[in-house]
Amino acid sequence: MKVARKLSRESIVDVALEQVREGKQVSLAGIAELLGVRVPSLYHHIDHREHLFTLIEDRLHDEMAVNIDPRGSWSAAIRSVA
Repeated sequence: MKVARKLSRESIVDVALEQVREGKQVSLAGIAELLGVRVPSLYHHIDHREHLFTLIEDRLHDEMAVNIDPRGSWSAAIRSVA
């Protein structure tokens, strides 16, 4: 199933994360197929497979980031993330 997306670093990470969240194996060939491109096209946006996993890790960290006002009380900070 091809996904209608512009090929970019972000779209590659999006598809890879979808694969992870669905419990599927993450492969460059699978990502390329879902994006409707060939594997070499991915290398214009990522350096190598390990780079992709670093980008996935960075995205997950960003999604889990908590914005806490350092001027606020610690109890308010805890309530905001609970």
